[in-house]
Amino acid sequence: MNPSAPQPTYPGYLAIPGRRPGRKRMWWVLGGVISIVLVACVGISLYVARSLGPSPSAMISQIDRLVLPDTITKVGTDVEGNRLCLDECLRITRGYLATISKVDTYQAFVTAFQRAGFTCVDTCTIVGSTWQLTKNVRVTLLILDSAEAADQFYLTAPFAPAQTTFAQLALRATT
Repeated sequence: MNPSAPQPTYPGYLAIPGRRPGRKRMWWVLGGVISIVLVACVGISLYVARSLGPSPSAMISQIDRLVLPDTITKVGTDVEGNRLCLDECLRITRGYLATISKVDTYQAFVTAFQRAGFTCVDTCTIVGSTWQLTKNVRVTLLILDSAEAADQFYLTAPFAPAQTTFAQLALRATT
């Protein structure tokens, strides 16, 4: 190619030696594509964050609001599942031991639930009851005496003296 030959001209052609036509436009297009991808990522992450269930700490704080008598002692907390509800939604199980009768233990929990603002939504008997404070968290209360707890949890012998009552709260996040 002859360097003294006339350069071709057409719209958008930059007559700068060593520079290809449209390079400036390419950077604007690339910047626009990157901006669109970033906005889409932020939008998707906000959508996923809103659709998540409650966090374990938020669910535990709801149960920690319960004011129980000194005769009822917390013995353990177990957390299972996840906030995305992939295999199983978040479930928190908390066990209590009480040195009072089964009926008195039930009444103590009913009073504590009502004072904390929970409402009974299913069953509402000593056999088992389901309570709700927020629309996506339910609490199931199960109260067993020592022998029933041994049967329920496959123990070979009662785990505590006969006058002990076992209470289990199971918090489940719902979608």
